[in-house]
Amino acid sequence: MSIHSFTNMYSILCSYIVYLTILGSDFTKNSSCYKNIKITTHKTYLINDKRIKKKSYVFI
Repeated sequence: MSIHSFTNMYSILCSYIVYLTILGSDFTKNSSCYKNIKITTHKTYLINDKRIKKKSYVFI
């Protein structure tokens, strides 16, 4: 891996982290705007009278 590709990947990663930080701070500051959006880590399904949890990273 060359230094040029490492620099590109590092700058993209830093930009992504800044974007997520801005998005998270906007979410916490203006939480009333996001009251219809629920982020969950899993959903429970009823299949053959058994509850099954299916995990995922993001459900919106």
